Amino acid sequence: MPAYNPGAGYRRTSGWNPARKHPTSGKIQPHRGDDWGAPEGTAIPAAADGTVVFKGWINGYGNTVVLEHTIRGATVHTLYGHQNVPSPLAVGAEVKARDTIGTVGMTGGVSSGNHLHFEVMPNGTPGQPNLRAGHATVSPDTFDFPGTGEAAAPVASGGGPWAYPFTGRAGQRAADEGAYLGVSGGPEGALARTLDGYFPIGANSLWHGGIHFDSNSASTLEQEKGARCIRDGEVVAYRIDTKYREVEFPNGQRAAYSTGFTLVKHRLEIPDGEPAQRPKLVFFSLYIHQIDWEGYRTSTERTRPQYWTSPNRFRVGEKARDRQEAAIATVAGQFEGVCGPDGGTAC
Repeated sequence: MPAYNPGAGYRRTSGWNPARKHPTSGKIQPHRGDDWGAPEGTAIPAAADGTVVFKGWINGYGNTVVLEHTIRGATVHTLYGHQNVPSPLAVGAEVKARDTIGTVGMTGGVSSGNHLHFEVMPNGTPGQPNLRAGHATVSPDTFDFPGTGEAAAPVASGGGPWAYPFTGRAGQRAADEGAYLGVSGGPEGALARTLDGYFPIGANSLWHGGIHFDSNSASTLEQEKGARCIRDGEVVAYRIDTKYREVEFPNGQRAAYSTGFTLVKHRLEIPDGEPAQRPKLVFFSLYIHQIDWEGYRTSTERTRPQYWTSPNRFRVGEKARDRQEAAIATVAGQFEGVCGPDGGTAC
């Protein structure tokens, strides 16, 4: 089963590292857990069924909660640090996997932003979490928490390692209960409302492997908040149109279209065993027809992707074999291989 992932709305900003260079002090010191960046006040889900064995302030961790679990017959403690306010839970309270145990903050020390600091302490003593300096932890992404798979994760609220690209609208069924495909005997799902939500073969008789969302599915899904990544991954390529391009038809009519996209690389790995021997699967997810840069500039309510950085120029290596068939565009609104939104272009 998967390792702990607090879900959509979070992104892992730093991992477990016994010799990490601190991002603000520059000193080499152990980092005993994973950091998950998220807006202040974001709900923090429990990694597994357990009991609150510590709630309080720890220097360096701020407002902290420690849960005790029994996993595969052993006592395991998990720590959730930097909460913005003390948790409402009391010591002795029992929680289920994915229950909220507090909210994200940046208390307890010098920090570069709001985030959850999460630790896993295996082979513990019941009722006695080891919180002294130098306490033993393991890398959270190698620890298997039973009961945190797809069925146990509230996908509609972004929980779990997998997420639908959009959440269901308030008052409607949650995404994992039929907002996409509908419920037998109930309302039709979002994809049933679209003009061409999903079709395996296109009009040109070629394979069509994607799913379309349009204004009709927006009546069921909160599409205006932006598309979510379906799983943790690495952005390997993206493109932003400065302004939507246009195509002119023989009858003189013109239509705008988007060439903006984001390509994400994902890795699945069984957490048990030696790293070099673990079965692995690499796959990609593609999100296309995205809004242009002009759309972000004219609306302050649209959240800009967190992976955008300052412009950087990349040059294709000498070993590349692809030939550029079309002339390289240099006019405004087109691209020259510059990454980043500040200049209105991206690779």
